[in-house]
Amino acid sequence: MKDNKINLLNILIIFVLLCIPLSLISINSELIIGDELWNFQNISKLINGATMYVNCNIIVTPIFYLIGYCFVKYITGTILGFRIYNIIILFSLLLSCFVLFKTLKINITRSFLYTLIVFLFVMPYVNVGANYNVLAETIYIIGIILFFNKDRFKFYNFYQGLVIFSCVFTKQNIGLYYLIGLIIIEIIIDKKESIHYIIKEIMFFLCLTLIAVLIMFNTGCYSGFLNYTIFGMREFTIENTSIEQSIEVIIIGYLIIALCSYILGFFISRKIKNISNNIVVLSIFSIFLNFSIFPIFNLYHASFAILLNLIIFIFFLEKLLICNIKNNIILNVIILLLYITINSYGIICVYKSCKNFRIVDKESIYYSSNISLNLYKQLEDVTDYIKQKEEEGIGIICITADGPLYMTYLKKNNGDFDLCFNGNLGYNGKKNIINKIQTLENTQILMNKNIYWQEVDELRFFVIENFKKVGNINDLMIYESI
Repeated sequence: MKDNKINLLNILIIFVLLCIPLSLISINSELIIGDELWNFQNISKLINGATMYVNCNIIVTPIFYLIGYCFVKYITGTILGFRIYNIIILFSLLLSCFVLFKTLKINITRSFLYTLIVFLFVMPYVNVGANYNVLAETIYIIGIILFFNKDRFKFYNFYQGLVIFSCVFTKQNIGLYYLIGLIIIEIIIDKKESIHYIIKEIMFFLCLTLIAVLIMFNTGCYSGFLNYTIFGMREFTIENTSIEQSIEVIIIGYLIIALCSYILGFFISRKIKNISNNIVVLSIFSIFLNFSIFPIFNLYHASFAILLNLIIFIFFLEKLLICNIKNNIILNVIILLLYITINSYGIICVYKSCKNFRIVDKESIYYSSNISLNLYKQLEDVTDYIKQKEEEGIGIICITADGPLYMTYLKKNNGDFDLCFNGNLGYNGKKNIINKIQTLENTQILMNKNIYWQEVDELRFFVIENFKKVGNINDLMIYESI
């Protein structure tokens, strides 16, 4: 790639180069109990006719699920379409990082090098599957790029209002952090003009929000939207605040990168005057993105929240050291080594997937997935049991973390019971879900012997104390009303 402006050919080359490892990793990821399965279940429900926030306890704003619905329904109808969606989101994130590096006046070769470094850093994202956090972060970075290029856009304020809306309606807290950061930056950078900018951007954002609210009123999901995405957030934050075991290394690494980026920023802004505004903008946006690590402090959320700090750190190294490297052969060798490393991980994922059982039934919602033999046996045993009981006129709900595995396979929707996690149940959710389970008749309840940390303890204890245990299916206990 020559060191010139970004053109369509550059983007096409980057698309091919990045999508090869993304595809190797994403398509061959093992189907496990986790975020991918839980997010996919809600999209599967929408495809089967459910209404968002009515029959689905979706706790974030809707853009991620609406786009995902289109991808899955019109591409494959299976989890393969969801994994293609994951590839597109991650490519968009990496491309936005590449464009941001170019916007900071870094040539194309080094911008691609830094994008590969970012790729290595965000590798945990790929196996997690398509996720609203990554999509929101991509929009966040697009907004930063837009700010840096505002003089090139006649209707900049309206575009920025669209970015605010897109970010808020993808993940509400990240959108709020972006809006606060943008207002502060415009006040600092644009001074007197900032008032006009802010008013126009917020007004356009509110207009788009009003349209979205009217659509939700028309579809009957507005009250559910408020319940799950706003009123239930307090319970989500209180009940899910946690720090992963052995987090000390993550915290130390996180603080080192963050502090180094800000210290270097102060040093460079004094040494190189013409980049001080860039540092101010990136630093403020990164500070607010750091808040997204809460309430669940683990490796995935840490790598997500600190991404902008990493970009700042790379930018500073570029200005202090790397820009002085004139030998492109050295850079090209480093790029080649990084690219081989990334693809090697993808090949390892392919190799591991060959050891698992691959679902080849084209009628299965999990078509093309590789799954451990133990989990596949569990899937078959539990779904066969559910079918048998339904023929006898007995309903089944599964209130454990692996419940979505069975219910999505059978294309069944049990509402809030499909993912009974703290904070996923709306306002006063724990009390409401216990009230609902008391009204069940002619129904059996399946619970895992080992409780997942986000499951509602009170619901589990209520079932144990008030229902009768009648058997087991592998790792699941079976209860029915007395």
